[in-house]
Amino acid sequence: MTFGGWRDDFMIVVTQLIESAPHHYEIRTEKFLFSLIKPKIHEITLQIASYINVKLQQSSPEGAPSE
Repeated sequence: MTFGGWRDDFMIVVTQLIESAPHHYEIRTEKFLFSLIKPKIHEITLQIASYINVKLQQSSPEGAPSE
């Protein structure tokens, strides 16, 4: 997943690996574009980044050093 400001909009790009048949996979990419004012683009970018960081910290093994 990629996200952030793009021109004067907010964009999220999501790539999925989909099994279309046994042992056969397709890569599907979707782009979602949202028209927002620049302060909201900045705010939602920070919110998503914070959420991802929290989820990554929760899934790291106990005792592993966090960065």
